[in-house]
Amino acid sequence: DVTEKGLWQYNVDYINEYGYKTPGLEVFRRLLQMLTNDQINYGMKHFLGNMDVEAISKGEHPDFSMIGKMGMLIRGALNKKLADGLRYTTQQNRWLTEHYRNFPTTPEGFEDWHKKLLKTMNDSYEHLAKWEN
Repeated sequence: DVTEKGLWQYNVDYINEYGYKTPGLEVFRRLLQMLTNDQINYGMKHFLGNMDVEAISKGEHPDFSMIGKMGMLIRGALNKKLADGLRYTTQQNRWLTEHYRNFPTTPEGFEDWHKKLLKTMNDSYEHLAKWEN
């Protein structure tokens, strides 16, 4: 069966195995492109551990939700911007991963699912734009 409905399971399998990782990494990539080299270097030194780098290399999104506000205050405003951006990408990644876990099992639910995805991605890009240097 080579109809859309007949082939739909291939979409479901791809999303469940790999595809669910890509939107969160796209939001993270957009944040990185808005940062200066100094901010990226600082983040690598103070926010990313070996496990985070390993997660990124596997196509997974690191978890920056534990970046403390007290530590940000001590490190100054430049790095607060970075920490806020990293926390935001973690928050968005959680939502996006959950959304991808709810990928429709038939083509009939795809249009609504896709609209929600596009809205969230566009909202994320607009939100990240405030961190642009």
